[in-house]
Amino acid sequence: MPSNNQISDKASQIFRSLTDVNEMYGLLVDAVNDYAIFALDPDGYILSWNSGAHRLKGYTPAEVIGTHFSRFYTKADMDRNHPAYELEMALKNGSYEEEGWRVTKTGTQFWANVAITTLRDAAGVHRGFAKVTRDLTERKMAEDKLKEANLNLEEKVKERTAELAAAKEEAENAVAARDEFLSIASHELKTPLTSLKLQVQSRKRQLEKGNLKNFSAENFLKIVEQDDKQINRINRLVDDMLEITNIASGKLSLEVEHTDLGNLVKDVLFRFTTQFEVSQIKVTSDIAENVTGIWDRYRIEQVFTNLITNALKYGNKQPIEVTVKKDNNQASLIVRDHGIGIKSIDHERVFQQFERAVSASSISGLGLGLYICRKIIESHKGKIYVESELGQGSAFIVELPLN
Repeated sequence: MPSNNQISDKASQIFRSLTDVNEMYGLLVDAVNDYAIFALDPDGYILSWNSGAHRLKGYTPAEVIGTHFSRFYTKADMDRNHPAYELEMALKNGSYEEEGWRVTKTGTQFWANVAITTLRDAAGVHRGFAKVTRDLTERKMAEDKLKEANLNLEEKVKERTAELAAAKEEAENAVAARDEFLSIASHELKTPLTSLKLQVQSRKRQLEKGNLKNFSAENFLKIVEQDDKQINRINRLVDDMLEITNIASGKLSLEVEHTDLGNLVKDVLFRFTTQFEVSQIKVTSDIAENVTGIWDRYRIEQVFTNLITNALKYGNKQPIEVTVKKDNNQASLIVRDHGIGIKSIDHERVFQQFERAVSASSISGLGLGLYICRKIIESHKGKIYVESELGQGSAFIVELPLN
C-alpha cells in the first residue's frame, strides 16, 4: 500500500500535468488565427478572446472582455433580439449554428459561420457558452455571383424564349396576312379579269356570227371605255401590291422637290372631272395659294388620289369638299365626304394592312390604300388621320411639314 508521501507526490504530479495541459490548451486556442474562438458567461458576456478573434473582428482582449457579444451584430439583428435567440437555442439544444452578417470594430460587415456550444460542468450546471466564428465572405460572394449569374441566365433564357415566341407569333401572323392578302388579291384581280374575259368572248361570238350592229362607233366607244375602266382597276390593284412589297422591304423611295400642294391638288381634281360628272357628285375646293414644301410630288399625288377615290367610293354620292391650307410651318390637306362614316373604334384600324371600314362584299378593294398613304406621309415626317362618326361622313386629314 502506497505511503502518504507517495500519494502526495502523485497528486502533485497530476496537478502539474493538468496545469500544463490547461496552459497548452489555452496556447492552442490562442494560436488559432483563422477562427474567432471565445467563451461567454451564461448571460452572453465575453470571458476570453483568442488571436483569431482579434484578427477577424479587430478588437483586442482588453476592449471586449467583459462586454456583451451582441456588439458584433447588425442593427437589424439587434432590433429583432437575435443574439438572445441564439443563446436560447444553444441552451435548449446544446448547440446552435447559423450563417449571417457580423460587424467588425471598424463597422464593416463580413459573412460569418457561427457555432455556439453550451458549456456545463460535471454536475450539469450551466457555466456559459463557447463560440466559434469563421469568415466566409469570399465564399458568400462567390455564391452570390454564381446565383446572380444563374438568375441572369434564367432571365436571358426567359427573354430569348419570349423573343422566340414573339417571332413565332409574328411569323404565323405574317403567313396569315399573306394568305389573306393572296385571297383578297386573287378575288379583286379575278373580278375585272372575268368581266373582261366575258366581254371579249361575247364580242368574239358576235363577230363570228357577222353581227356587227353592236359595233357602231357609239357602241364601240362605250366598249373601249368599259375595257379601259377594268384595265385601270387591274393596274391600281397591281400598283398597290407592288407598293406594299416596296414598303415591306424598306424600298419606299422619295424624290423630293419644291412642290406646290395647291397646284398638285388642282391637277388631280381636273383629271377626275369626268368621273365626278359621271358619278353626279359635286366636288368643291378651298385651296390656299403658295402652299409649297419639299415633298415627293408623285407620292403626295398618290395619297390625294387615294383619298379622293375613297371619298367617291364611300361618300354615298354626297358632296365632297377638298381643303388645302397653310399654318405656320405646316401644310394641311383635308378631304371630307358626307357618306357612310367610320366608327370611332375603327379610326386607327383603317390605316392598317388589309383593313377596311366596310366588308369586302360591300365595296371591293385590297384594304391597302390607307396603309400605303400613312407610310408615304410618315416618310415625309408628317401624319395622316381621320375624323369621322358612323353615318356622318369622314374627314381625312394630312399634315405635312413645309421644310
